[in-house]
Amino acid sequence: MDMSRHASLAEAGKEASATESRSERGQAALILAMVALGVAGLAVSGYFFGIVGVTLPILATVPVLFVMLVLIARG
Repeated sequence: MDMSRHASLAEAGKEASATESRSERGQAALILAMVALGVAGLAVSGYFFGIVGVTLPILATVPVLFVMLVLIARG
């Protein structure tokens, strides 16, 4: 039996796992960038409008986050 096929399958598995970890890192970087953008937006809003500029966007996100939690819980 030719053993070269087994080595190529092992290499293919390593490449697949490397690709998956790259995509996971890309998703993590995107989530981190979105959180940083949100915090920066709140900071700018707070700078221009004061405490009202911080509290109103946070209050507006409460129903959105509630719906997201319900959707996550339902599966």
